[in-house]
Amino acid sequence: MTDLAALMSQDHDWLTAVFADFRKSAGGEAWKLFSQFESGLRAHIDKEEQILFPPFEERTGTCASGPTAIMRVEHQQINQLLQSIRQEIDRGRRQGYMRVPETGRMQHFIVDETDRDAVNKSVKQLADVLHPHHRKEEEIVYLWLQRTSAEAERVVLAERMQSLPPGRDGRS
Repeated sequence: MTDLAALMSQDHDWLTAVFADFRKSAGGEAWKLFSQFESGLRAHIDKEEQILFPPFEERTGTCASGPTAIMRVEHQQINQLLQSIRQEIDRGRRQGYMRVPETGRMQHFIVDETDRDAVNKSVKQLADVLHPHHRKEEEIVYLWLQRTSAEAERVVLAERMQSLPPGRDGRS
């Protein structure tokens, strides 16, 4: 049996774990984890908005004023916070090349002067939005689709989600 609620909840669990690891790490490892989280979350939002929300909205007649309208606004907030974090990271990281005198070879370097306080402020705001947002999706949209859709439709929805381009982390 295709369990859409479980598939999407697993996505939430993975995203939550990567986000937690990002918050605990520093330097290059932190920025690598943020990139995984960012691309994974954007891919996850695409699944919801392109594939899961439309049948929910169509059947419940709640497109303009229902729970998915609120979730879409939250997705906009999430995207703005991701962009803010990305801008702070990019602003603080400089890279270049220098010639190593002993070998004459060029060596790549990165100087990380990221304002971690500015990043942490946006990260905190993002965490404050994500937890209740995920809970609403799981308790309303995912469960409703799981309970009201025939197995054949759930299979089609799951296949459509898998056909979307994956995030940069390779997760679909």
